[in-house]
Amino acid sequence: MGILDGVKEDTFAAFAGDFRDAVLIKPSDVKVSNGQGGWTTMGSPVRTGCKALVVDYDNFTRSSTGIPTKDRKIIILAGSLPDGVIPEEKNQIEAVDPAAGNAPRTYSIVGVSGDPAGAIYRVQGH
Repeated sequence: MGILDGVKEDTFAAFAGDFRDAVLIKPSDVKVSNGQGGWTTMGSPVRTGCKALVVDYDNFTRSSTGIPTKDRKIIILAGSLPDGVIPEEKNQIEAVDPAAGNAPRTYSIVGVSGDPAGAIYRVQGH
């Protein structure tokens, strides 16, 4: 048993009420031959419910790392995702954006980071 055991579950229990319902969208992983020596992805994307919070990057982070003005930081509670489901670049997330009048928006994920306890994922939504 390590010091970080249970942090994911505790974080989810403490903050789930503060986060909004969202949907992580992963492309289908069914690949079929395209008849030309390559592969084509077939099937519908896999949609997984989760809890997320859409926030803005601070000006220092934007200017020092070159994050575009329209990109948003999206924090996902790892405990709201089923085991084995991890946000990745080229996935999408559909989440409520307070800056857009709480309208749902779909973002392409262009960057992902986590924390040592595996309690949250920070994604850059474009």
